[in-house]
Order: sequence, then structure tokens, then C-alpha cells
Amino acid sequence: MRPILKSGPWLLPALMLCCAAACAETVKLEIQGVNASDPGKKPAQIPESLAKYNELLSKTTFGTFKDAGRSEVKVTAADKGSTKIGAYTIEVALVKAGKEKARVTLTIKEGAKDVAQPTYLLAKGTPTRLEVGKEDAPTILILTLQSIE
Repeated sequence: MRPILKSGPWLLPALMLCCAAACAETVKLEIQGVNASDPGKKPAQIPESLAKYNELLSKTTFGTFKDAGRSEVKVTAADKGSTKIGAYTIEVALVKAGKEKARVTLTIKEGAKDVAQPTYLLAKGTPTRLEVGKEDAPTILILTLQSIE
């Protein structure tokens, strides 16, 4: 009996088409940088530009917060995204995306030195906090999954 499917010139283009479809998902993240200081100081002094993160920042041990910048990053499984917040360069790689969640790996660099490389499972619209830098005056990076296209 002859096999129904034989490898041939159509196999490679078909595989490339399947891979392209799998890699086509685009994830958009918002990264907000916050410089934190004054551990133990209450009530917290949160500027108006960070008001939407009031609940998240109030749960930290810090009392003074300054806006360190905000950026949006788009990534696909094939292409990493990158942005700079304060003294840090953040590279984002998409591990896996679903309907309302995405797993991403961050590479955080200060100059040429890798500071951290965490992986997060992010839920759409739910901010996640990461602290980098000095223990008593860190930069807080707030990651929010904006969309999956």
C-alpha cells in the first residue's frame, strides 16, 4: 500500500505557513517605572501621574514615589521588544500567549550588566510589580498586559 502523504516540495512551505501562524500573536505590555524611597513612611505620597497604581503602591513598605517613565512594548514569539525605564533597559520575550494571559520573560539590564531575568504569567489588565535596584530605594516596574492580538 502506498502512503497517502509523501514528503515533497509542498512540505516545507506548509510547515513555514504553520509556524508563521503560530508566531503571529502580538502581545502589548505597558511598563510603568516608579522610583520608591522612604521605607516605613506613611501615609504614602503618590503623585497624580501614578494614581491608577495607588492600591498597588500603598501595599509596599515605601512612603515616597516618583514617576520614572512609562512605555508600551509589543512582542511576538518571533520578535523581542525592548524599552528603557530610568537606568534600566528591559527586554521582553513572549513565551506563550492565550486568550487573556501571557507568559513573558524579562531581561533587565543596568548598563551592560544583567540585573534580573524573571518570567511572569500576566493576566490582561492586572498589574504585576517587580522591584530592582537598591533595597531601600528601588525602582518598581509595574507590568500590565494590555492586549493579545
